[in-house]
Amino acid sequence: MIDWETVSVGVFVVVGLIEFVKGFAKNMDGWFWRLALLPASVVVAITIKMLPAWALVALVILAASQLGYEVVVKNVKKRLGGMK
Repeated sequence: MIDWETVSVGVFVVVGLIEFVKGFAKNMDGWFWRLALLPASVVVAITIKMLPAWALVALVILAASQLGYEVVVKNVKKRLGGMK
């Protein structure tokens, strides 16, 4: 049976990690990021199932902070007139 809670956490972490890495490789095309989902998903699945709980917690914190930055901070900057 599929544990949908684990799947949901994994999806959240993969998206956050991809967004984090995008910050370092801004010139890559969209197809690259779609392909990057494959190894990222495998790495996150292995992390969830085989590594200690703290490793997953660290990935969730990284993903949440990156996505929070993308959603909250960038939108606030945009609304304030593009402050740097």
